[in-house]
Amino acid sequence: MGKMQLKFEIITPMFMHGARPRDEAELRASSIKGLMRYWWRAVMDLPIEVLRKRETEVFGGTNPDAVKSPFILYVPPLSSTHLVKPLPHRDDRNFKLRAIPSGKEFSVTIRAQNKNVTLLAVNVLKLASLLGGFGQRARRGFGSIQYRTFKSKEEFISECSEILRYFNVRFTVQKNSIEIHRSKNARYPYLKQVLIGSPVNSAMELLEKIGKESHRNNTPLLGDVKPRYASPVWVNVKKIGNKYYPILVMVNAAPPTSIKNNASQIDGQKFKRFIENLA
Repeated sequence: MGKMQLKFEIITPMFMHGARPRDEAELRASSIKGLMRYWWRAVMDLPIEVLRKRETEVFGGTNPDAVKSPFILYVPPLSSTHLVKPLPHRDDRNFKLRAIPSGKEFSVTIRAQNKNVTLLAVNVLKLASLLGGFGQRARRGFGSIQYRTFKSKEEFISECSEILRYFNVRFTVQKNSIEIHRSKNARYPYLKQVLIGSPVNSAMELLEKIGKESHRNNTPLLGDVKPRYASPVWVNVKKIGNKYYPILVMVNAAPPTSIKNNASQIDGQKFKRFIENLA
């Protein structure tokens, strides 16, 4: 049996909840595994039929009688009643949610009968923590975590590159970015680019900046509720040296027809400006 453990530090407050979201924030293994599935799919360059079969083999099926995942993910209990503003750029002091605060640490243990499966799951977890956040507002900087320290941007890019190579992703490295090359287009969100933005002195300062840019450049192209459309830009926060950097991760996403048809030149400019002002 293979067993491996990763230890994480929470860099920005995490809005992850269980059965009592009004009373406490709670670290949940099922939520972590769901994001692992998302990012694994995002780096796979496979025909859709092959992708679905492979996904079931790695993570299990979604039906009650489906094949179970070959690995088990264990997360020790961690909860908090701490209140945090999910929109830190706004003056509304009363709008707060329960969150696990930054600075907290937790571990994730992965077990499988096969050591190669364990290694695969660990690398998927690393991938998810490098590219995305966990919980609500994860695409706007919250729920960012780290399993290691980074002394420089080059170290961060090197770590990302190592994980991407494990998954046979084709890419090129620029000064502050990783550009992904795919052989196949797909309708699901797949990874296109990882961009390291401009640093600030604190995580909260960066969350406020992300919130302000999201508000100033509000456009359905960056996510909408009706119709539901998840933002194709994930912004998570990484501590590199003694600074905090926004990591902008672009995934392919096709807006619903109503958004696509109504998108104006102004919407396109806002989308571009949101990225440029954080880069």
